[in-house]
Amino acid sequence: MNNLEACLVETSRRYPDRRAIQFKGMKLSYSELLASIRFLCSDLRALEGARVLVLLPDSLACYLLHVALFLRKATIIPLTPQCASTYLSDMLDRVQADQVITNEVLYQKHKLLLEPQRCLVVRSGTTAAVPGFEYSRVGPADQARTTRRPSVVRVLMFTSGSTGTPRGVCLSEANLIAAARNNVDFLSLGDSRRSLVTVPLYDYYGYIQILSHILCGAGWIGGESIAFADGLIKRLAAGDVTDLVLVPYSLRRLLSAPPEKSRSALRAICCIASSSDILTDDLLEALFEVNSDLAVFNVYGLVEAGRASCRKIVSNTPHKPSIGSPAPGVEVGVEQIDANGRGTIVIRGPTVMLGYSRPITGEDIEFDPCDEVRTGDYGCIDRDGDVILHGRSDHMINVMGSKIHPSEIEVVAMQFDCIEDARARAQTDDCGDVTIELDVVVSNPQLSLDALHNHLRKNLQRFFVPKVVYPVKEIRRTELGSKILRRG
Repeated sequence: MNNLEACLVETSRRYPDRRAIQFKGMKLSYSELLASIRFLCSDLRALEGARVLVLLPDSLACYLLHVALFLRKATIIPLTPQCASTYLSDMLDRVQADQVITNEVLYQKHKLLLEPQRCLVVRSGTTAAVPGFEYSRVGPADQARTTRRPSVVRVLMFTSGSTGTPRGVCLSEANLIAAARNNVDFLSLGDSRRSLVTVPLYDYYGYIQILSHILCGAGWIGGESIAFADGLIKRLAAGDVTDLVLVPYSLRRLLSAPPEKSRSALRAICCIASSSDILTDDLLEALFEVNSDLAVFNVYGLVEAGRASCRKIVSNTPHKPSIGSPAPGVEVGVEQIDANGRGTIVIRGPTVMLGYSRPITGEDIEFDPCDEVRTGDYGCIDRDGDVILHGRSDHMINVMGSKIHPSEIEVVAMQFDCIEDARARAQTDDCGDVTIELDVVVSNPQLSLDALHNHLRKNLQRFFVPKVVYPVKEIRRTELGSKILRRG
């Protein structure tokens, strides 16, 4: 019995009726969750050690399958259900999955690609043994799957590809459990907490919430997306949510909803956990104006490095662009330091990945072992031991020998009224000089660009004031909205 299963058994024994999971109208207590997982583990015994590609939208079935596959020591490869057929085709070639788990809609959408694969297709309905879903097995039954020895790689998760080609990150059970425990410690999660998780389960940040909540016996609530702000606000206002898990972009959208709705919803919770980017001063000020009793946790980490550091912020916390201090056992350092004392953030410790996967040609998933992650993030460590981020080192803009990250310009732009999103980019003119241009999404078409320019001149160094501002309809981001797609 591993750590996760032991915690599930113990919580089920002590608090059998405590709610473990809720998705839409479906709820499972910890005793019901344990029974469902045991049934699935028995029914999926053939997947022991298998490579399983999971192509599912968030659902009760998706949650249960992730837990069962983890306990079955399968290698889980989660993909976004929004992926295009070209991306899915590439992934099927790259990972050589023994099994694909999907639903009826996605199976039909990608039928030409999935027909040759062994598939477990989730369909709507219920069974007495596994509340919430039924499934059927389809595919080439005449081909017996080669039994694999369980791999040390428990999750093979691909990066977002926001800065280049997605890379396969190999994570062990020890990596995942250590990161989940760090998350529990950062948030002081306990069995009285119930978290509404808006981050999808195919994303590392969402996936780690499953393990974190089981380890401490907390309640996990899913099914509401920031894409449908009204539904999320209604769910928060129901009054049984203590924590909200999101990314800063989602929080900005939530705060931009009609005040009479968003304010009452945000007053109903006590904690917000945010990751994927720094929470800016304007966001925090708006948040504490609504609920001055909130505790906000800005968690830092990557797929490759787990949950590395965290900063707890309350209404009277001094402002600074910090992501807090490292977790116990995690070392965060800075290398290649420049004249300003800034350099590349490097992370070492138990949450650091096994390595990036090599092309899969045989039985085992091979990787180049690593004991540290050079994050590509640019920053420093202050006198208090806090990690200060200044953006991605590979996106730095160099103007006449001075460097700035695009996000530092974008944050200033979004502090101006009616600017919903912004993207700064460098351009080289005919003389070879670098200038900065700014794309903005505006909520008010009557916005004065002259007033915006004055705001930028007042709050930025002279070299970094954008030469031209372009109003645009949208700025391309990753699916979570947490990262601007800067490729090309």
